[in-house]
Amino acid sequence: MNPLFVIVHEVCVNSYCVTKEIERIKREEDFITITGHTGSIPDNVPKQREVKVCGAYGEICVWAVCDAFKRRGYNTEIFSPATEYVEEKPIE
Repeated sequence: MNPLFVIVHEVCVNSYCVTKEIERIKREEDFITITGHTGSIPDNVPKQREVKVCGAYGEICVWAVCDAFKRRGYNTEIFSPATEYVEEKPIE
């Protein structure tokens, strides 16, 4: 089963590269968007589905959504290529 991408606060993304990756996700992948409260997640996502969270405010909102899915038992990770951070993330 393909992963489900969860896009958080898409309209707040300012990075060209992140925007392009989100556009690709929206063309090629299954996705849902979250624009409001980041602590609530949809009830209709199957537990066996891998969830990849991305969007704006990586260390705040994207992290909170990822954490909310994990607390409910999902296999979840932040998808960094489509995540914009408030503080510039150091190059590893």
